Amino acid sequence: ACGASFSFFITKHGHDLWGCGSNSYGQLGLGDGSKGQVRPMRVGLPRDASEVIVALECGANHSLCLTRAVATGKATKASVSFSPAEDLRTTVWSWGCSSSGQCGRAVGDPVHASPPEIRARPARLVDFMAPSPYWAVAVAAGRSHSA
Repeated sequence: ACGASFSFFITKHGHDLWGCGSNSYGQLGLGDGSKGQVRPMRVGLPRDASEVIVALECGANHSLCLTRAVATGKATKASVSFSPAEDLRTTVWSWGCSSSGQCGRAVGDPVHASPPEIRARPARLVDFMAPSPYWAVAVAAGRSHSA
């Protein structure tokens, strides 16, 4: 996937995300103060080891990622309490320029406040997390908007 002046690559069957190019707005997800990268750098999505990247989209200066847990073949006490549909639940991540709200409301953001103008690291979007009855099946990014 690519934005205005940056690119991402998904490797290892969806387990790793690498990015390079401009990072003026945190669109590489490498953290505050990180400069643009000529060589691809691994993006640290703070997710469970069982989650894989199933979709990635970029706007001009922001990025969206969709992850989903994969079955490990082991039943755990935690997994028994969820319905089969809950096991398919996805997580939506966003980072980069959010001056028009295109990165959404992340976990930890104040409820009635606007998102920060720049989100320099990937963050989970709270509006699609349990106990919400809604979860994403795809992500899309335009120049300064997301869906």
